[in-house]
Amino acid sequence: MIQQAIDELIGRHGIEGAKARLHDLVIPPPGTGQGAGAEPAAADPHAPEVERILDAELELRRKEAKSFLHGFEHQGRSIALGLLAESEVRLRAELARYGLKQGTAQDGSYGNQGPASTDVAALRDAVAQGKQIRAAYDRLQQAVHDRATGGTEATVAQARKEFEATKLIAITKHPMLKMFLDGETRQAAWAPTGSVPGPLELGSYEAGHFGMYLGWELNKKLGDLHATRAHVTDGSLSIFGVPKVVELVKANLHVAPGSVHDGIVNGRTRRSPR
Repeated sequence: MIQQAIDELIGRHGIEGAKARLHDLVIPPPGTGQGAGAEPAAADPHAPEVERILDAELELRRKEAKSFLHGFEHQGRSIALGLLAESEVRLRAELARYGLKQGTAQDGSYGNQGPASTDVAALRDAVAQGKQIRAAYDRLQQAVHDRATGGTEATVAQARKEFEATKLIAITKHPMLKMFLDGETRQAAWAPTGSVPGPLELGSYEAGHFGMYLGWELNKKLGDLHATRAHVTDGSLSIFGVPKVVELVKANLHVAPGSVHDGIVNGRTRRSPR
């Protein structure tokens, strides 16, 4: 019964949280008037011994938790490195697809990361998708304008639907366009070469010029990936601060929500920076 209660507390609050709550149950905070055996806390002679027994049980659980977390972290590091390897393959494939230079410039920046060859067919198609997005947007704006002079709401709704569908088609054909089409994820806005093409300007760029921005972003992602891999490998980046990895390891180890192991992992996760 006691062990089951401890397990439930650990599942909800982790080791340290369980210890604090057990202490308050055995020796309640001042003013509660309830100690072990429903007596005033200060008058219960058994409270220290009860707490000592519970502390010993928790210490045993803490040692078991340490061993479990060691194995959990080892598997998490392997999963994280595997995910990074998959991402690197995809990034290099994208660089090859668009015929872009790989690696940073000699000065350490990401400028001038344009096409490495004269074959810009894929880049030209990406720009063509941008032209279609602009055309769909212009049709939407025209429908909105016409609504004020007798146009229907249904026409506006259809034009908006076609605009969103055109963007979705562009991202399906060229996934890396998402950073230019999605205002919340336009990481390319950090480019050192100035303003980058947004969703409505993409089609106005010459293929090679657009390739410079795309190459800059892809190579920057590669650089960030290499730095992350180094931090995971040397342990300076804890896998417990990466929710996706933590959830994958939980699934691999069949850690049930609310279980002792779930509480142990969650307690460790709460102490890790993200």
